Amino acid sequence: MNLRKKYLQEALKELAERRQRNQRLVDQRYDQIQRQLPEIPRLRQQLAEQTSALIQQTMNSPEKKAEFSQELIRLQRQTTEKIAALLQAHSLPADFMEPVYDCPSCRDTGFLPDQGACACLKKSFIARAYQQSNLVLSLERHNFAVFSFAVYEDIVDAEYGISPRENMRTIFDACRRFAADFGKSSRNLLLHGPSGLGKSFLCSCIAKAVLDNGFSVIYLSAPEFFGFFEKYHFHHGEETIDYGFLESLYDCDLLILDDLGTEVISSVTQSDLFQTINRRINEQKCTVISTNFSISQLSAVYSERITSRILGEYEPLLFFGSDIRKRKYLQ
Repeated sequence: MNLRKKYLQEALKELAERRQRNQRLVDQRYDQIQRQLPEIPRLRQQLAEQTSALIQQTMNSPEKKAEFSQELIRLQRQTTEKIAALLQAHSLPADFMEPVYDCPSCRDTGFLPDQGACACLKKSFIARAYQQSNLVLSLERHNFAVFSFAVYEDIVDAEYGISPRENMRTIFDACRRFAADFGKSSRNLLLHGPSGLGKSFLCSCIAKAVLDNGFSVIYLSAPEFFGFFEKYHFHHGEETIDYGFLESLYDCDLLILDDLGTEVISSVTQSDLFQTINRRINEQKCTVISTNFSISQLSAVYSERITSRILGEYEPLLFFGSDIRKRKYLQ
């Protein structure tokens, strides 16, 4: 099942459980009222009968509609005041007999009167997407808003003709644009260059922005990614293997594979990598890959069919400069 459909079904199921829970509370309150304050059900029944009678009178004498409407308003106000007085006398809140909703805007249905999705449904959906993404903790700290260019050198690099800081502004804009436009195209990104330059941080920034816009994201380091396939290949049939997760690697809206090249590279891992990126390209699913390898190193380490797919289908973003983690430490 498509992950977004799965998250939506789970979110709607959660809302249905809320409605059931709240209805049980309403039923319990009504039972309490019938036991302790039987006058209130009688007042409500009396109002219902009076309302029915006034409606019938309006149908028989349409010219008196305004008069009957005013009388109905008076009876409703009178009944409401009597019920409120009874509730107050028994130390019960005035809304004790009202329906109970966690979200009054949509009445726990997930949808507003105009049929648009309610914020509570979106929140429940996104919470599931966050959990599945494998980034719950890091997403609290990593986002575009806190990204700092100050940690990058502002001296022009002789080889590239611009400073690492200026280069990062270009990369940052490309990543933020990728996240903002997500869903409108099937672009892929390759973040490559030496370690310690913020590739993983920007991957998390992209993940958070895409998740917050209601898409499904799975973020895995290369060892985690290939470790799952290793378990799938060599421990096939074990109950501990989440077989649905394998399909999610192909179906999620965005797959982020961080630190490619840190895995133990073999013919099996290369086959798994090719199958994943090739299927996602064919199905127009977006992927972001980060690696410490240069383009030439990628070509030397991975098979020609993998590198040709990456170089042909991914937008390369080259990171260069000195390790910002060391620079922070030395400051």
